[in-house]
Amino acid sequence: MINRRHFLTTVAIGTVSAAALAACGAPAPGQAGSAENPVTLNYSWWGNDDRAERTRKAIALFESKNPDIKVNGNFTDFGGYWQKRATEAAGGGLPDVMQFDLSYLRDYGQRNQLLDLGTVKVNTDAFEKSLLPSGQIKGKTYGIPTSTNVFAVYYDPAKLASLGIDGIGSAACGPAPLPKDRLLPQPVELHALIRAGRYTATP
Repeated sequence: MINRRHFLTTVAIGTVSAAALAACGAPAPGQAGSAENPVTLNYSWWGNDDRAERTRKAIALFESKNPDIKVNGNFTDFGGYWQKRATEAAGGGLPDVMQFDLSYLRDYGQRNQLLDLGTVKVNTDAFEKSLLPSGQIKGKTYGIPTSTNVFAVYYDPAKLASLGIDGIGSAACGPAPLPKDRLLPQPVELHALIRAGRYTATP
């Protein structure tokens, strides 16, 4: 047997592997499930059809290991996702488990619309410890981060030298960090280089 407060935590760990961040909604009164009469959990995420397919496979795996829990999955695109959450939050009907974005976490958490995961037993041993604080607000844990992004700039010293930006690293020791004031040519010069097909950039 498993009560609702416990399985919210369990499914947060079991199904958010396909999500960037998950948070549990406000706890409901204790409710137990069984294989014959499983408890239902609503889980929402954003993304495309590929992510949806992968997430459904994760949900199916979780349900096979926890037959006393049934997960109702729902997804939409990023823009529509937050419109739906705002409407649900206003009516007090947020999903039990949600993929969440850090930019929205503080707003929902401070309005007491998310469950403080510190009030339930959550095993975070398999998660990167340095990422866990990102799901916390004033010492309380409202979300469990499952991944992060790394931002980097890659450059070709020889190519930059051909554009008049020299003195960056060497063939012997490899490229050296590029000073901020020399990261890119001046805007006017850069524009001309792009138009000439000699320089490419992506945001």
